[in-house]
Amino acid sequence: MTGTPANTGTASALAGVVVVTFFPEGDYCGRLRRMATQGGAMVVVDNASAPHARMVLERLCGEQGWRFLGNERNRGIATALNQGMAELRKRGFEWALCFDQDSDPAPGFAEALVGSWRNHRKRDTVAVVGASYLEQPTGRKYRVLCGHRWCPLAFEKAPVGESDLDSVNMVITSGSLNRISTWAELGGFDDGLFIDLVDTEYCLRAQSAGWVVAVSARARLEHRFGDRTTKTVFGIRFGPTNHSALRRYYMARNLPRVICRHGCKYPHWVVFELCALGLNFTRVLLGEDRRWRKILGMLWGTYHGLLGRSGPAPKNVVKRLAR
Repeated sequence: MTGTPANTGTASALAGVVVVTFFPEGDYCGRLRRMATQGGAMVVVDNASAPHARMVLERLCGEQGWRFLGNERNRGIATALNQGMAELRKRGFEWALCFDQDSDPAPGFAEALVGSWRNHRKRDTVAVVGASYLEQPTGRKYRVLCGHRWCPLAFEKAPVGESDLDSVNMVITSGSLNRISTWAELGGFDDGLFIDLVDTEYCLRAQSAGWVVAVSARARLEHRFGDRTTKTVFGIRFGPTNHSALRRYYMARNLPRVICRHGCKYPHWVVFELCALGLNFTRVLLGEDRRWRKILGMLWGTYHGLLGRSGPAPKNVVKRLAR
């Protein structure tokens, strides 16, 4: 990486880039190059990908002058993000722009995020600025969760139009601009969650501490949510995400942990998550392959979540759900 950035106020001076990789596919080298143009430095954290992919990543990072951190085992998205954020903090960056390996930012993406932060009416309290997501391959525009102004149990899914959203409950990590000093103050992402709800928990924790989560309308990002397809059952169209049984396990396991931590303060979020849980169960049952294995993962995850389990899934769970 280059030296400590000068505080010129540009996106490249303020923000470095963190990308977490895990068995990347497709033109991931091209995507990484496009991500690197968005910041003043690049950190690639690999969670024990296949040897060939890891060799390619190491070689690419060496050629481009990026920092490569290779974990010998999959340590989860939360720990990998914390590793990358810590590297950028050492280099003196104020903000970290985080990406998943399958995201693809448009030119000027980081400048749009930084511009939204600068124009925010409470810019000194902004911890995270999320992007306006266009889901691939469906082309669906992502909507963001907000609480209802009158009813504490009601929620709204606000569309991201032409104007920024000054305050939302959560944004996904990929494409988000994160204030590094806030990340350090809050103790980083929750390593125990491993994967799934990592971004949600962090956003809720930041808001509980008085910080703001916002969305930039001009920062457009193409992103994949699982491997979504379109199904029609009994004349009703819906979009299953086709997550693996193990991912279903983590989703179900982490929900009780986050509800126990933040549910009292954000009851509308709990209602939203329980509705989403029911919807996902229906999608799996009616529209996905290996449905009984995935339902087993959801039930097993819920049981372990209620027991307070955290970290990587036990080996017997991984083995059983991978069959």
